[in-house]
Amino acid sequence: MLTLLLSPLSQYLQAFKTMARGEGIDMELMMSSAGGTRYGTIAKTAFASQLTSYFKRFTFSEQLLFSLCHAYGTGSEDIFNGGFELVAWRDFVEDVEKAYPDKDNAWEEPTVGHL
Repeated sequence: MLTLLLSPLSQYLQAFKTMARGEGIDMELMMSSAGGTRYGTIAKTAFASQLTSYFKRFTFSEQLLFSLCHAYGTGSEDIFNGGFELVAWRDFVEDVEKAYPDKDNAWEEPTVGHL
């Protein structure tokens, strides 16, 4: 979901990365402990609940939670609440990790000076 990094949600993904690093939040453990499957999906309500409980210092609006659930939605259509019944939590975590380059990542290829 690399295209989401260019979307209006990218500023939130960057904020989540900064907060997760600063507060020592293991996002994979966070999602798997709430019922996230090894296939990378989680119930929409569990996804939203984990975000709001782990990122306590972040103020979530209903619109932001809906937008995140819709952007990463997968599975059957949720005819009662809109969007999809499941969220691709693994894609979300990967996009948060790629939200901005790590300065301390020695394995990352430098882009400055490349032709």
